[in-house]
Amino acid sequence: MPRPLALLAPLLLLLGACAAPTGPRLDTGDALPEDLHLGVTVYPEPSGIDPEFRLPAGRRPRPLRPGHYILEPDGTLRATFGPPAANPNRLPFIARRLTRGQTLAVADAARALDLASAERVASPETYAPPLDERTVLVYIAARDRRGYYAFTLPEDPAALGEPGPHAPVAALIDLLAELAWEPL
Repeated sequence: MPRPLALLAPLLLLLGACAAPTGPRLDTGDALPEDLHLGVTVYPEPSGIDPEFRLPAGRRPRPLRPGHYILEPDGTLRATFGPPAANPNRLPFIARRLTRGQTLAVADAARALDLASAERVASPETYAPPLDERTVLVYIAARDRRGYYAFTLPEDPAALGEPGPHAPVAALIDLLAELAWEPL
C-alpha cells in the first residue's frame, strides 16, 4: 500500500464511523462488483456562497476543488481538475490504472455514501446545480443498479471534517483525488 494511502486509511475509517449513514446505501456486497462504474463531478464554487466562506482556488481542500473523476470497471481512473473539467458529460483523461486494493478502497468509500441524503437526478444533461450550495454529482453503477445522486457539501470548508451526510462524499472525493495524484 503506498504510504499516502496508508495514512489516509485511518481517516477514512474515522469519517465513515462518524457519518453512520442511516439511509439506503449502495449494496454491492463484500466483493468488488465486476461491473462497478463510478463517476464523481465536483462543481465549481457557486456564486451564492457566503463571501466569508470563499477560498482562493489554491487554498481549497480537495473535496471542494472542481473536477471530474471516473472509475471504470477495469480499475482505470480518469480525472481532470479545474472549473472547465467539472462537466459530467465529458470523458476525463486517464490518470492511472488502480490496483485491486485501491479499487476496493474506492468501492468501500462509495458503499459509505448515504444515498437517502442525496437528491436523485434523472440525468446530468438535465441537472443544474444550485447557485447557493456546494454540489457534487455522483454516478454509481454496480450489479445492474445505476443512478445519479446530487450531494451537498457544507458552505464552510472547515466543516468538511465534521460528522454528517457530507462526510462520506468528502472522503470519497479526497480518496479519488489522492489516487489521481492531485496535490493537497
